[in-house]
Amino acid sequence: MKTPLQITVTMGLVAGIVSIVAAYFYPWPEPVVEKDMVGKPLFEEYAANAVRSISITRYDTEQNGLDRIQLRRSGEKWLIPAKKNFLATNVGQISRAISALNNCTVLENRSNDQQDHLEYGVVDPLEYESATNRSSLGTKIVLQDRNKRELASLIVGSSVRSDTQQPVQKSFVRIPGQPSVYVVEIQPQALATDFTNWVSPNLLQLRNDLPLNSVAIESYRIPKDKLTSDEKAWSYDVKIDVPNQAY
Repeated sequence: MKTPLQITVTMGLVAGIVSIVAAYFYPWPEPVVEKDMVGKPLFEEYAANAVRSISITRYDTEQNGLDRIQLRRSGEKWLIPAKKNFLATNVGQISRAISALNNCTVLENRSNDQQDHLEYGVVDPLEYESATNRSSLGTKIVLQDRNKRELASLIVGSSVRSDTQQPVQKSFVRIPGQPSVYVVEIQPQALATDFTNWVSPNLLQLRNDLPLNSVAIESYRIPKDKLTSDEKAWSYDVKIDVPNQAY
């Protein structure tokens, strides 16, 4: 006759064997295997004219909030909604932003650990309110088509070499919603959020080969009931002479 101790040990062994067998046959989900992305583009190639919306967001330490530029395409023109649909005329800047994520090839898969997002500065800037270290917030660029479907979206973090002054830099990046941190080459200038970067300084479209001798500014208002007359309600007018100057 078995003693209580023997019975307990036997039942424990049986329970252990049953647990091992059950675990072996249980349909556990397959582990997610990180694909080798080195040498491959992060996004499928998209046509430049398919991009209808550009959004670039970063955290501004001085304002303690988000610094953002958003543009939308209307016909052949690009508008800045936050500035009363001011016309974005810097074609070069728009082109840089549109092409920034096209053929964005992975040079290195640096990490697959979400804990490393702080180190590489690829935390989503939209999470700035809950961020424990705001210096880890990256710059987020999102390109959408006419149906507001994302063509490409990326969070750009720290440069691999912080002292580089090259127009194209190697930077740590992350696709929003994914843990992996990659190294790619990208133009920092393409991620500008300053309004002045998107507007041509030559607002009057003056030619460089024509001399500019004077500038006249007139400000007045014409009442609706006197649109056909020459009567004007003047605010001010000024004329500045700039002899022997060219634009």
